[in-house]
Order: sequence, then C-alpha cells, then structure tokens
Amino acid sequence: MKTLRLHHFTRLIIGLTLLAGGAFADTVAYSSRPAFGGNDFLDWLVLGPEAPYGDNNLPPNPSSTLSFGGLGVTISMPGTQSFARFDEGGNTWRSGHFSEGAHLMFTNVTPGPITLTFGSLIFGIGLRTQANMGGFVATLDAFDADGNLVGSYSAPGIGGDCRVEGVVCDNAPFLGLMSSSANIARVVLSHANPLGADGFAIDGLSLQTSVPEPGTIALLGSGLLLGIGLARFRFRR
Repeated sequence: MKTLRLHHFTRLIIGLTLLAGGAFADTVAYSSRPAFGGNDFLDWLVLGPEAPYGDNNLPPNPSSTLSFGGLGVTISMPGTQSFARFDEGGNTWRSGHFSEGAHLMFTNVTPGPITLTFGSLIFGIGLRTQANMGGFVATLDAFDADGNLVGSYSAPGIGGDCRVEGVVCDNAPFLGLMSSSANIARVVLSHANPLGADGFAIDGLSLQTSVPEPGTIALLGSGLLLGIGLARFRFRR
C-alpha cells in the first residue's frame, strides 16, 4: 500500500494536536493542581478572614497583595463592586465544589471577568473556579506585557451546592497554563454561564515564577512528536 508524505499535513496535525489541549504551541495546559506543580502560591487569606454577606469590611476592587514568594499580584474586575472573601465550608460559602477550608475570592454576584496582574513576568499560573449557581464553562486567557494572547484553556463545571453525606464534592475544575518562557504578565478568567450575573469564585493561585522542571518543557516536544506520529499512522495504508 502507498505511504503518503506529510508535506501538506504535518503543520495541520501538529496544530490540531496542540490546540486540542486548549493551549498554544509554547504553552502547556493543565487540568489538575498536582500535575501543574508550581514553586509559589497565593493564599487569599492574606486579604482578610471570611466575611458574611452585608459586611462592609470586604477586599476592595482592585486589591493588591503578595504571594508566599513575594510576587506582587493585583486582582480586579469591571465596575466598583468589592470582592468577597469566603471559605469553603465556612459560615457563608457552603457549596462544596472546592476542597474543605479553601480560602476563596468571590466576585460578589457580579459576572466578572477577573483579571490577575503580576508584578513581574511569570511562567505559569493555575487555579480552581466555580460559578455560584448553574453549569458554566470557565476560560483562562494568558497575555504578555504587550497584550498578546500567549495561551488559553477552557473547562466546564457545575455551580450550586454539592455535598454527599455532608462531605464536599471537591470537583471544581482546575485551569492551569505553563509557558516555556517567563512571558505571562496577566491572566483573565471568565465564565460563560446563563446565570453569570450571580458571580463566581476562585481559590488560591499556584504560580511558577522560575524556570519549570525540564519534564514540563519537554511536554511541548512530546506534543510535536505525537502529532507527527498520528499523522504517519493515519495516512499510512
């Protein structure tokens, strides 16, 4: 049987392989925090304890703080509405899609999106998110200092309460992006949700501020090899 050459198919297959994961050629997308890793973390508890609805002591919009490693991070959203600080399983946020006790930032029943701007360029960021109510698709877009999109990843999820025999479901989607270079200046997290005006929450930020482990960057090469391998398999008859 004839073996077709890849001349006109290689770029297409490689492109489709990389985009299938939701990232670009120089970016790897992650759907779990353990797989993402990271060398730094931002815990929203630094912006204060959980506050009940109606409390006037809320994190302002925008709010700026530091990660454990000293990275400056500013969180903002359109408008002037303040954020709200809740804890999973606490007195106010009891939905159950985050891990028990997770420290959350909530858009306070506004649709977002949330923008996270970094004091210096980073390699990667990951977080979990949940709509206050209803099914949703979350999208994390990463931009460089010039405003160019360097990576994007989307994942579906479900909002509302979720507990089984009193135990949290802990199934909020994780969205992570890791670049091959320190070129991420800010990210924007948005939700597509019919009930979007009811807002959404995020948990702490996993961050990669230094060169990632060699195995992480090697995933980019693996993606290229996989694309070529698939092309050869499908077009060889």
